[in-house]
Amino acid sequence: LFYRYELSIELNESWKAASSQAIVAAYGELATEFCKTVLITENCKEVGNINIIEDRKTDVDDTGDFHPRIPKPSQLYLNPLGTLICCVSKDVSPKLSNSFTSKLLSLVPSGPILVLSSHHYGSLQGSYAPQENENCVVHSLSSPAFLKYKAVYPPLPQPATVSSFPAAS
Repeated sequence: LFYRYELSIELNESWKAASSQAIVAAYGELATEFCKTVLITENCKEVGNINIIEDRKTDVDDTGDFHPRIPKPSQLYLNPLGTLICCVSKDVSPKLSNSFTSKLLSLVPSGPILVLSSHHYGSLQGSYAPQENENCVVHSLSSPAFLKYKAVYPPLPQPATVSSFPAAS
């Protein structure tokens, strides 16, 4: 079997009538659960999905008995303040991450971006070093359980809030 994956954006009518100024992306079970219970209120509208489409090529020996799992879409919500909230599917693999990010950023071409992750920041590849005229500010926010690790990014300056909630290391 040969597998190839593509991404597509499916938006409904409420997105077409709205505008978004910022993105909150939640990745990982705890971060997604936080978004669904705290950030996505009854005032939010579900505006679409980013779907993972599997292109399966079978070979001669394929019996057709294997039923692969269907990848889950990443749900998109819009709050009344114009923030697009994306609950990133666990099926977005590192191989798909660049393409997924491009699709997500195409919905909000400019504005602040907040990524909430329940994965350890050590899973981020590379290191961060701001350049001279860089217009990107990246900070880390970690729980006390991870204070023994050195963060890749500088800590979030205190006092701070994330989407109107106090944020402290």
